[in-house]
Amino acid sequence: MPDHSGEQPVMRVGEERDGPVLILTLDYPARRNALAPALRAALLGILDRAEADPAVRAIVITGGGAHFCSGGDLSGMDVRTPCRGGSGCARRTR
Repeated sequence: MPDHSGEQPVMRVGEERDGPVLILTLDYPARRNALAPALRAALLGILDRAEADPAVRAIVITGGGAHFCSGGDLSGMDVRTPCRGGSGCARRTR
């Protein structure tokens, strides 16, 4: 059910270190941790930083709450036509 309260839903990637292990937690409970464009951008930024950090030896990605990740958040993607939606996604990913 949509949130019409005017408040922005929680959408973040939590970071925690346990020695050489970086633990990332997808936290977007309103959409079962779906990868919305902003959440995906935050995750990629953290992964870029982790890749450059020699102290990080492993990365664990988990989901907050009862869900890991329900997939891509289609509500934030341009999927009006199959070709446009697919090519739009391809241009934004690595």
